[in-house]
Amino acid sequence: MSSAQFNALKAIYPAAECWSEGGREVAFIPGVTLQAAGGPVQVNLLLHPHAKDNYDTRLFVDRKIAEPKGLNWAVHTVCGETWWACSWQGVKAHLPWVQILANHLRAFL
Repeated sequence: MSSAQFNALKAIYPAAECWSEGGREVAFIPGVTLQAAGGPVQVNLLLHPHAKDNYDTRLFVDRKIAEPKGLNWAVHTVCGETWWACSWQGVKAHLPWVQILANHLRAFL
């Protein structure tokens, strides 16, 4: 894991935890409030800053949320838990984790 990458994320989200999935480090970020299409919603996030399922990076949320783009959603099991992810391509793994997260969050704007 890149300690510096995780620490930068933790500076913004102090409750973030480093988890492991398939030998790779992922970031669990609990209690994040997003401005979804139906109004603010509090969710837990799981940032997978590595290639997974034919995506360069993934952002998983603990539930499907309303978003204005009509994205395709799929349910996944990651770290032994059920997560939702929408189809959002093009967020490269070479970016800093904070930028990876910010780019994935654009899906909900």
